Amino acid sequence: MIFPSAAVERARRELAEQLDAAAIPPESAFARLLALEPHDRTALFEMSRLRQQAGDLQGAEDFCRRGLASHPCDYRFYVQLSGLLAEGGRDLALAGGLMELGLLKLLGDPDSREDAERLRRKGRFQSCAGFEDPVALEALVSEIAARREHEPLAVTDELRPLRLIADLQECFGNELERTLVDEFLRHGRACAPLLIGVLRGFADDYLSEGGQLMAEAAMALLGEIGDPGSLAPLVEFAVLEDKALSDIASWALLRIAELKPADTVGAFAAFDRGCSGAQRACIADALAAMPEAPGKREVLLALLENFQAVREAERADTFLVIATGLLSVLGKAAPSLIRDALEKNGRVLPIETRGSALDLLKAYASDPSLFAILPDEPVPNVYDICCADRLAAYAEDEDGAGADQDETEEEHEGAALHAGPSGMPGRNDPCWCGSGRKYKRCHLAADKNGSLGNLPTA
Repeated sequence: MIFPSAAVERARRELAEQLDAAAIPPESAFARLLALEPHDRTALFEMSRLRQQAGDLQGAEDFCRRGLASHPCDYRFYVQLSGLLAEGGRDLALAGGLMELGLLKLLGDPDSREDAERLRRKGRFQSCAGFEDPVALEALVSEIAARREHEPLAVTDELRPLRLIADLQECFGNELERTLVDEFLRHGRACAPLLIGVLRGFADDYLSEGGQLMAEAAMALLGEIGDPGSLAPLVEFAVLEDKALSDIASWALLRIAELKPADTVGAFAAFDRGCSGAQRACIADALAAMPEAPGKREVLLALLENFQAVREAERADTFLVIATGLLSVLGKAAPSLIRDALEKNGRVLPIETRGSALDLLKAYASDPSLFAILPDEPVPNVYDICCADRLAAYAEDEDGAGADQDETEEEHEGAALHAGPSGMPGRNDPCWCGSGRKYKRCHLAADKNGSLGNLPTA
């Protein structure tokens, strides 16, 4: 999970209160937190520090390496691991390379420099002289970088993915050079977990300037790398209200599905049966749009299981999105399955769901072509996304909003609640209702035969 769940947030607060009251040993508190959230960056760092204090350098290193893999944008794991390696008198070349990367992150973020100095004064980073002076840090970085000429190949190979993340961070995720994109793709297997770590940094809100642009670039790279292990994090971003993030996440989902359809279906088959309605709708949309692969039918039907776990307010719309996906994928075989699902979930679905679902089936019977999935044109590629000046696009959007922003939002809300179709949008145009979904995936069928209401953005 990328965005912390309510249970994790609650556990963090409770454990912090217990630590403040000295009601629980620190190591026990952080171990409990890691059992709930294995990627928690504070717990990983503190466990490494506590193991170091206990003289267990290997245990400290293990926790630090876990933290580095989960949070490659957090300077602390670089500095901590560098110190551990130097303290043990081993891998000094690797220790130097890690320190260089950690200091580069500090140079790019004054808030992190202040945090690092605070930790140093508390005795956390004992091997470091200080972090307050950027000029001194730059000189130290230059000195370490000069030693790369003699760096062992094994160290270069180990640090390469982390250095690529540093390059991504240095340019704030914007206007990546094609050569940098190619390097990420060339080393995709090693880079994919770190790019997911960039997404964690955005979700935890600790990335410095350019955090959103870094997250967007990371998602595009994950899509082109094509690792099905990235699908679950991408689904979390695809259902966000932020259109820039959700659009790129959706692109990445479909790109992975295009590259590895069978593996994608397998990954979706393992989805959490307790996931939200928006996430189920997102998976249904992706399955409907992706290339044919064995198991699509079974996974779509599984999205209708444990429907009581979906928030009541989302159930009707989520059911309709999944039903639309079934019609797109299964065609004539879908209506009977949809009726069966209506009966099976009758007790948990809002009463209006049946009428809306029957309208959907009538629309399909009248014109099945409405449910055919047609490719969108033109489809951007990873270079179009990563190498573009997205920061300028954001600036243009903000300038264009101007004083009319509130009026525009009010009009948008009114359209979503009250407006009917004014003319006929194109199949791939935004729906007239204001849902944010494409017309073909929202009101097109309803406009042909009856009314379905708004489907959830996914």
